[in-house]
Amino acid sequence: MENKDKYDLYTEHVFPDKVKKKRKIIRRVVSVTGLAVLFGIVSSGIMLLTYKLFIDEEKTQKQPATVAVAVSGAETTTEPVSDDKEKPLTDKRSHYDEVKESIRKITKSHVTITVGESEDEKNTFEGFIFSKADNDYYILTEYNKHITNTPCYVEFNTQEPVECTYVGVDSNTNLAVLKAESMESISVEPIVYANARTLSAGDGVIVMGDLYGNGNTVGYGIVTANGAYVFKTDREYIGLSTSVPKQKNSFAVICDINGDMVGVQTSQNEWNSEGFCAGYTSNDIIEGIQNVANDTKVNRMGITGLTVTYDLETKYGFPQGVYVSDIVSGEAAFNAGIQNGDIITQIDSVSVKNMRDYMAALSGLPLGAQVTVRGKRKSMDSYKDVVFSFRLGVK
Repeated sequence: MENKDKYDLYTEHVFPDKVKKKRKIIRRVVSVTGLAVLFGIVSSGIMLLTYKLFIDEEKTQKQPATVAVAVSGAETTTEPVSDDKEKPLTDKRSHYDEVKESIRKITKSHVTITVGESEDEKNTFEGFIFSKADNDYYILTEYNKHITNTPCYVEFNTQEPVECTYVGVDSNTNLAVLKAESMESISVEPIVYANARTLSAGDGVIVMGDLYGNGNTVGYGIVTANGAYVFKTDREYIGLSTSVPKQKNSFAVICDINGDMVGVQTSQNEWNSEGFCAGYTSNDIIEGIQNVANDTKVNRMGITGLTVTYDLETKYGFPQGVYVSDIVSGEAAFNAGIQNGDIITQIDSVSVKNMRDYMAALSGLPLGAQVTVRGKRKSMDSYKDVVFSFRLGVK
């Protein structure tokens, strides 16, 4: 009889142990939890370290630079200056260093002209060395009756004065020339000329001379206009205006930012620049002052003329040429019968369409040449041809 309740040696019955199973589950839970906590700690540490590095770097980039700023006396202090302001400040310093160097360059040509020996009789004027030939130094200044007197001296800084003599004057610009000898021991250098035609409004300029009535001073500004015309006897000049203020009309040189002369201001105020420095461009004065220094004679007709522009042609019906606005009494054109209002169109075989043509025609002829001048004269209802034959004056 089969008994199922009896233990069978050949049959193994395994019964699960519930206590052991619970322990095993607890161990697994604890192990997983521990690993999660450890991972969290490591991750947090890495994040904190990375965050700190980024924050420190950002603080370093935003921290304003510190520079030393000098104050009066022997004390110094520090002020934070942001990187944004540091570069423009450096550029400004560099720019003004260049301006100062240019001023020193101009100063090397500046002299003080003294006329009269006693304090009661002494008169002083500004001048600039513009040329050197052998041991002779030529000085540019504005004409004044005092400089024709003797004794006349030039002084450079505090060095011993050197006697000089009056050479002559360009009557159109009122610029006078003096000559001084034996200035080898004095550290002067002739001023350098530059082409004023290259300047336009906004370009920097340095002006040196008697700007405020108390001797040599320096002004710094910009070109405000370059191209205004002034017409003088037998010549046309272009004016250069600046923003540099002055208290009176006086003699001064106008230089570009490199310290080279581009113009000369005289007491004549012909460019409607009241209160500001303006003058003849260097291009237009060089020939005149060289002629004075070399005692070179030039042809002279004796008229003041202006170019007939397109506007004048269309508005007034003027023929093309040079309109005669004034005549010097007693000179060649006056004696030949040329009148105010005549328009010169030809000198000998040279066609005259503007004042530059007129000036070139005169300078291209032999001194005192016999010339034939053709032009137009206004009649009742039209312009008629006129012809003049005469000998040019010489001056």
